Amino acid sequence: MTNIDKPHPWRDAAEKFTSAANEQIFSVYMLQRSLEQLIRMDSSPLSGIKVIIKQHHVEHEIFVGTIADKQLSTQIEPLGEDGAIPGGLEVLAWSSSGSVVSTSTWYQPVKDLVLAAWRAELREGDFGLLKFKAELVKSRLPRTIRRLVGEMGDANLYVVYIDLDRFKIINDQLGHAVGDDAIRHVAQCIEQISKNKPIFGFRNGGDEFCLIVAGMPIAALVEDLWLLNEMIAAKEFGTEKYSVGFTAGIAPLNDFETFSQFESSLSSAESVTKNPENQNNKKRGTVSIVSYSNSTKTQLSPLLFMKFGVLLARTFQVDKAPFANIYLNLLSRIVCNSVVSENSLESLSSKIDQATSFFGVQVSDGLTEDSLVGIENSSTDLSLAAIAIAIYHGIARAQGERTNPEKGQFSLRLSQCLMKAGLFQEDLLIWGDVNCTGFEVPIGSPIITLAPCAYATAIAFQVGFKNTVFLPSGSDLPQKLFIDTVVVDDRPKTGGGLPDFWQAGVANLISVVGNNSNFQNLVVIGNPENAPETIKRIKGEISINSGELSVVTALSRETVDHSLDALRCSGAMLFANDFEKIIDILYEASLRLKTWQTKEPEISRERPPKLKRKLDAEGLTLGTIDGVRCDSAAQAYPLVVEIMRTSNLVATTYDDASQTLREIVGFKLVLENPIQDPIPDYWADQKDAFEGYAGSVLINSDSFISKKFHDDGQFVAFISQLADYCDPKNSRKSTRRAILVVENIVHDNQLRPLGLVSIWATPRHHDGICSIEFCFSWRTVETLVGLPYSLFGSIRFSEFVIKNVGDLHKEMGIDVRVELGKLTYLALSLHMRVDEFHRRIAKQIADAASV
Repeated sequence: MTNIDKPHPWRDAAEKFTSAANEQIFSVYMLQRSLEQLIRMDSSPLSGIKVIIKQHHVEHEIFVGTIADKQLSTQIEPLGEDGAIPGGLEVLAWSSSGSVVSTSTWYQPVKDLVLAAWRAELREGDFGLLKFKAELVKSRLPRTIRRLVGEMGDANLYVVYIDLDRFKIINDQLGHAVGDDAIRHVAQCIEQISKNKPIFGFRNGGDEFCLIVAGMPIAALVEDLWLLNEMIAAKEFGTEKYSVGFTAGIAPLNDFETFSQFESSLSSAESVTKNPENQNNKKRGTVSIVSYSNSTKTQLSPLLFMKFGVLLARTFQVDKAPFANIYLNLLSRIVCNSVVSENSLESLSSKIDQATSFFGVQVSDGLTEDSLVGIENSSTDLSLAAIAIAIYHGIARAQGERTNPEKGQFSLRLSQCLMKAGLFQEDLLIWGDVNCTGFEVPIGSPIITLAPCAYATAIAFQVGFKNTVFLPSGSDLPQKLFIDTVVVDDRPKTGGGLPDFWQAGVANLISVVGNNSNFQNLVVIGNPENAPETIKRIKGEISINSGELSVVTALSRETVDHSLDALRCSGAMLFANDFEKIIDILYEASLRLKTWQTKEPEISRERPPKLKRKLDAEGLTLGTIDGVRCDSAAQAYPLVVEIMRTSNLVATTYDDASQTLREIVGFKLVLENPIQDPIPDYWADQKDAFEGYAGSVLINSDSFISKKFHDDGQFVAFISQLADYCDPKNSRKSTRRAILVVENIVHDNQLRPLGLVSIWATPRHHDGICSIEFCFSWRTVETLVGLPYSLFGSIRFSEFVIKNVGDLHKEMGIDVRVELGKLTYLALSLHMRVDEFHRRIAKQIADAASV
């Protein structure tokens, strides 16, 4: 006997599936999935399996795997013991090796599995569906669903009630045999949609059916019911050509410990199919959902609603679900499928009428935000304007993928009363009412594309983490409306007087523009005065080194220059802080977008330079994670940057915009000769900005932080105390230090501390000279910009203190030389962003310091 005749792992797996089928209820999907897993096993003797179950006029077929040269077949056998289910079972298989495999090796395990899943106590002999009221179903169904949910994790569970429409006419007028044929057809259609999805199809007696659905979003379930309705209605009966439809209700299944809970959900699903005014009548030909919608109803003005809807439809032309309302998305898909299959717009109206009737859509005059964006909802109250926008989206999805789409501009018209709307192509009515005047917005033509992406046209440049734009409901504006959002932290500017870090901001913008050929606008949100350095360079008011930005962005210099030209183009930069203005900007830009490349342009990227050598860390008396000691700020800066960039000991954290940071808590920097080279080489051309920062934040009496010292009298006392300590006659005093403390600001019960915490100073007397050592304690310091500026400010403030002490000595008649000694800079938190632009800039700084 060959090894292929002894596939013990395979037989064990088959027996395990059979055991599960004997304990649970196996849907067609679960049976097919079990057979697929058997085929995929390494020890499988088979490459493919076909199971054919014949019941009267119904034939069920399941095929998994692939067909090979060697076919293995068996005779048709009875279904169940003593032929409990009229019909038979036939199994065909193909050998995985092409060699002969004995029937005893594979047939019995496959047959046992199929018969366990298709046993008479579970299924109807005439129609093949599971019997909802069977005793074995009642005992096994809760256990089956618990196990399925356990395998799938958190899964949506729904019960669907289905009652056939027009069945009684067929049964009464054409006879019970034709009626049975109609039931059999419905059962086959239910089985067809259940093959590849976790759907259990049951007959509940008469012309009622039910489904139990696991792991499907509600929108996908409703779409499947629409397809099921079309499949069922496609078959006609008798010379009268009667067809069957159905009315359906959907209820969530929250508890499934007992069968009565399934019955309760089924009862709820049935209740929503009934007319609220008359419970004896059902809302025939519709699908209804139990209490699913939980959305707000924020009304928009007609023009704003229309522009917002058109913007969503165009920006997300390739998206299958661009709207919050599931029925708008389903209408779009139905329209798209119709246009693709019929290659025409002429028959859309009847298809849309069928769909809106089946979904139970109630036309309203509410132009509500929740139908377009927000939480997914299934509200059936929809405006005609929203329906028209969804129809355009479906047409655009279908036509946008053509190489030669129909020409002509679309437009949307809405009456003053909001109860008439029309979708037009040029002056040809596509859908709606031809006689509606009041409001009109252009829609443009579908975007010609094969690229599966969103067609946003603008970048949001957000100055400040909290300066987001809100929808009228109070929710955040969807960020996906923009190509990207570049956020600049304005706290260093507003809370510490630092300039915005334009290098990273500009590099980020250039990278986004360079990689998106549909860019048209830069929308500045927040206060642009808090990002002046970035804004000036984008406008071209201050020149930029394209070569440096090429390295930081990893784009070619040509692409960098092209991106800068695009950003500086007339009208490209716009300022907006409210929803309506931003929608106007994005809507107008979207109309200008007509074509899209089938693939992203190839971009020439340049590798950033490698470090020439490892920076020399010898002579550092502190551990690199704790701090450094060196002569000057120019020496210290690249060392600190390199530590932040490369050390494995630096912790990872996140800022208020959820961007990744590297952070060191309690970082100490000691400068032996602080007056020497106080500005690092990287910032050499920014001397005026550094001096301006030192004056406006620390030195001037009305400056940002220094004002606190002067208002409460600290500064005068501080200078007086130091002058006294510097007097040679006090040189032997053991406690010779003065401290300035920055008051904590409390606003709305929230702490709003300034960047500086305290300044400690102490005189050191030696050889007739008094040197004052300083220690500055800063709160939260950003490495690339915050460190060099605040360190420079600390040095200049120290020199300012030395001068004031000297002036007071002259008044006091004290003759002593006072100079600046060591300066210690303590960052309670030192951090650096680690996005690609900050990393490259940090590497540039370190590279420039290497030899």
